[in-house]
Amino acid sequence: MKKLFMIALSLGYLHADLQLDKQIAGITMLGFYGTDIEQNKQIQQELKYGLGGVILFDRNPQDKTKPKNIVDKEQLKKLNAQLQQYSNNSLLIGIDQEGGKIERLKSKMGFIHTPSAKELGAKDDINATKQAYDALASELHETGFTLDFAPVVDLDANPNNTVIVGNERAYGKSPEIVTKHAQIFVDSLKSHGIVSVLKHFPGHGSSLGDSHKGFVDSSTTWKPDELKPFVDINTPMIMSAHIFLEQLDDKYPATLSKKILTDKLRGEMGYKGAIISDDMQMGAIDDNFNRKKSIELALNAGIDMLLYANQNGEEVSLKDIIKIVNELVAEGAVKKERIEVAYERIAHLKNEHKLNTSADVNMTTAMLMDTNNSSKKKSHSKSLKKKKKVQVRVD
Repeated sequence: MKKLFMIALSLGYLHADLQLDKQIAGITMLGFYGTDIEQNKQIQQELKYGLGGVILFDRNPQDKTKPKNIVDKEQLKKLNAQLQQYSNNSLLIGIDQEGGKIERLKSKMGFIHTPSAKELGAKDDINATKQAYDALASELHETGFTLDFAPVVDLDANPNNTVIVGNERAYGKSPEIVTKHAQIFVDSLKSHGIVSVLKHFPGHGSSLGDSHKGFVDSSTTWKPDELKPFVDINTPMIMSAHIFLEQLDDKYPATLSKKILTDKLRGEMGYKGAIISDDMQMGAIDDNFNRKKSIELALNAGIDMLLYANQNGEEVSLKDIIKIVNELVAEGAVKKERIEVAYERIAHLKNEHKLNTSADVNMTTAMLMDTNNSSKKKSHSKSLKKKKKVQVRVD
């Protein structure tokens, strides 16, 4: 606790309840800038303070001539080893690696290419699907990831849908074909010690809009059978969608809806795992709710982990989240017990999966501290500051 106190003091996090601060940190996942964290003191301190997870990207939305986090396989192994070394919290290191058009690890960087969900669903060969996903999971394990934001279990429910159907991210039109292939993906990830995340609850395949860009009302296109894969597939984590469904909640989008996440998903459907938000900086949330209100609603809705990918606009720090949640607890807007339950769910998930600490990514301290060895790539870390808002896809 003394060590936590000193880190809190150095970062200006100091609040009356350090245990609450630690729990808030543990239910937060952030994106950051840098291909080597030795020059990014802020993410180092956030990891030491107990940050629950990070999400990595290839593209840098602020400078397209530079990568955000990923250059090649050797650099990535080193970065993920650094992240785990600085963390004291069995860090969730996440990535969107679905296959097809949604691959942060690209073949031009030296990584394998995985067929899209549409391709695998159309082929409908379980051996081919298993082979593809075993190879993907093996590479994620080798490079040090502990979580994959996959599989997508949205149905091919609307030919005019751009974000899911248009990007070939759906296995097919029927819940059965989606469930069959998505379960193979989940099993492949699990066999390599990687947490799978079903997305996007309660179903994004019928939408006409894109929640990355703004408010999406799927009330007239959504069908109840879009829920079926979320019932039938055994998964440790589900990602909420930012879509609005009047028939389920006539006031809030799914990520901010207690009726949808607690009453429907947990109550009626019996889901026991963890729930993570889609990126809270997407237009559907950020353009319609201020940050404090969106966090209040998300936590009370049943979100167990808040995701801020830091791909769009003003970058959010762990200090920002801790300050806001402390205020909400002090005001009685969010109960302390809600934070405790969320923290325990994430801790249980980490314990159950015995997160990836393979020898492949556990380099020596000397190697980690030598910023000139191996690839000799310059870090592209950036100080956290307000930037011009750029809409970039976070899937």
